[in-house]
Amino acid sequence: MRPARALRLLPLVALLHGRPAIADAPPSYQLQWGSTGSGNGQFNRPDGLAVDPIGSVYVTDQLNNRIQKFTPTGTYIRQWGTTGSGTGQFSNPIGVATDAGGNVYVVDQFNNRIQKFNGSGAFILQWGTHGTGNGQFDNPMGITIDTGGFVFVTDAVNKRVQKFTNVGGFLAKWGTPGAGNGQFNSPNGIAADPSGNIYVTDLINENVQKFTNAGAYISQWGSMGSGNGQFLGPFDIASDGLGNVYVTDDNNHRVQKFTGAGVYLTQWGSMGAGSGQFNEPRAGCDRRCLRRRLRQQSHREVRCPARGLPDQLRHRSLQQPGRQRDGGQQHVCDVGRDVREGGTGGRLWQRSECLRQQ
Repeated sequence: MRPARALRLLPLVALLHGRPAIADAPPSYQLQWGSTGSGNGQFNRPDGLAVDPIGSVYVTDQLNNRIQKFTPTGTYIRQWGTTGSGTGQFSNPIGVATDAGGNVYVVDQFNNRIQKFNGSGAFILQWGTHGTGNGQFDNPMGITIDTGGFVFVTDAVNKRVQKFTNVGGFLAKWGTPGAGNGQFNSPNGIAADPSGNIYVTDLINENVQKFTNAGAYISQWGSMGSGNGQFLGPFDIASDGLGNVYVTDDNNHRVQKFTGAGVYLTQWGSMGAGSGQFNEPRAGCDRRCLRRRLRQQSHREVRCPARGLPDQLRHRSLQQPGRQRDGGQQHVCDVGRDVREGGTGGRLWQRSECLRQQ
């Protein structure tokens, strides 16, 4: 049954495989797929997205606690995952990445771990527990893999980035709480460029920071606002084969493109449900509520003063456009949701779409 106050979710924006991006020329809309539900090819709060070396697309389907795999044009291939904490199960799968061998790494957020699978969904290994120690997590969010096969994860509540081998061996970490160079308040999206540099978006600090793959600070850009190069919730990030950087600018309902040095190039998107538009209404809450949610250090229910709507989905309850690039294919995942008012029992209603742009 579909309610009248449903929202469209998950636009996916893509650039053609191997084609250089043209400065100041946003991509054109190409196609879309998806609808709300739990069937094959349907979504219930999709978020993370990755593309493997042969172009297959993987999407984290959060509230269905599964991963779905598609062809580059959206044809359903397979899925895996059920709700739980066992091997191959998920509790809010969020970030996803693929390596050069086609293996798939999933951030299992509320289980505070990373799970690794082959491209058919067969479980390989996992690592991580809840905590503040090396290799532990408190709300891991984004994940990326560099050209050397090293795995980088944003550890949101611990306000740091952790680096691992591809079998989960801890190598390094960086970041402390704050707004200075190399500091984080809400590290979220993460991407590696062809040269091995690491880019991290910070939702609360409204910026992008650039590091070496050993964690040495290089530069940053961004401030709060709606102008070119400004952000209202820079959630996720990707880099293309030329070293350009793409940032999903959540509350501005757009994607911005930069050089690897942070020079603004172009943007696309506007709020709406049409082709090439993005919708992120924030469940009726204002930005003060969003920031308060992201600063919470517990997993208790938080309410928005705007409508008093309940939130039992912890730090990541307000989802964002996510993005991932691999194998020359680039996509953007735009996620929104609505809540039907009715006291603390208000039910989540969603409608999902996938967009691909050339």
